[in-house]
Amino acid sequence: MAERARFVLSFSMIAVCSALTYPSARTPTDTPIDQLFTAYAAGDPAVVARKMTLPNDFAPLKLEKPSVIDDWLADWNPQKAAFVAELARAASDIAPAKTWPIISAGRRYIANRPSAPGASQTHDDFERMWHQVALALLQRHSLADYEESYFTALEKRVASATSTVVPERFAIARGIAQEQRCWNDRPDLDRAGAAVDAVAKAAGQEVHSRRGVSKSGLEEAREKQEACWTEALSRFMTASTGGASAEARVRGAWMLFHLGKPADAYKMIDGVDASGDPTLAHWAGLFRGRIADALGRTADAERAYRAALTAVPDTQSAGIGLALALFRLNRNADADAVAVAVRTRKTTVADPWWTYMEGDFRFVDRWLVTLRETKGRLQ
Repeated sequence: MAERARFVLSFSMIAVCSALTYPSARTPTDTPIDQLFTAYAAGDPAVVARKMTLPNDFAPLKLEKPSVIDDWLADWNPQKAAFVAELARAASDIAPAKTWPIISAGRRYIANRPSAPGASQTHDDFERMWHQVALALLQRHSLADYEESYFTALEKRVASATSTVVPERFAIARGIAQEQRCWNDRPDLDRAGAAVDAVAKAAGQEVHSRRGVSKSGLEEAREKQEACWTEALSRFMTASTGGASAEARVRGAWMLFHLGKPADAYKMIDGVDASGDPTLAHWAGLFRGRIADALGRTADAERAYRAALTAVPDTQSAGIGLALALFRLNRNADADAVAVAVRTRKTTVADPWWTYMEGDFRFVDRWLVTLRETKGRLQ
């Protein structure tokens, strides 16, 4: 027995010494996320987009677990912060459910940078652009509740410091989040409002209920929706005095139109200068045309739709609007020509109307380039 005890003790000592000589801690390249980051940090910013092409590609990274990603991020490294932004960008394409966990981890990480807001302009520039990218990625999929959570966290971060890390488009981002919430929570087709009531009245019928929804319930839904649009309008009015004033006026006018105030909407949108941003110019023309139509200003509507088509040619939304305006002007041949052109165009044009609810996502790839450049000045 004594001999056996000495053998076990000797074996245990060898195991301990081996553990001390050959540590079991992971090396910088022994996990999927480490391997991806190593390539990124070595000067290959496209590696994330190249490697992350399927939803299952994110599974080995375990990014949905806060403890895992927080542990991996550990001490502050701007390379890692930029890398996380790239991961969130890739997730927004192929695994939207992963977008929030990644962005949330990145926001916590960047809040722990060594210098406080206002202490380093370069660090502030980097953090400000990081937040701008993060909010735009959340806007892409109308993640309004997560956007509000982000606003709250960012406001707390700068409550007792300077506002040097607040994105330039922060105010309009708040408006976009509210607009997205209004769209997400809008009454469905089974609970239609005044238009169906008008049809029923014209037919000599009284509407008491639609699929079990009382008329008072319908009215309550309409009031809730109007309150939502009103809050969005208020946020866009606040943003209209900042750096994104043109877009704030366009979106604010669209809210006024939804609120049944086309005259006020036309005043707000008329004369908006959207030069340098074809997408915004298209939205402005499209909305101005729709608002002018509602006011019976058909000639103004024609000009507005043509302005939208000048900004982004051959789009379906503005093309159909123009055709209808020409028809109302009794220019039937012109209306028919435009309608035919819309139906038979040979190229598929990315209509800006399709991406209106994506907000600032149209800027993301450009902002990521700026983030990389700023990161380079921190090394």
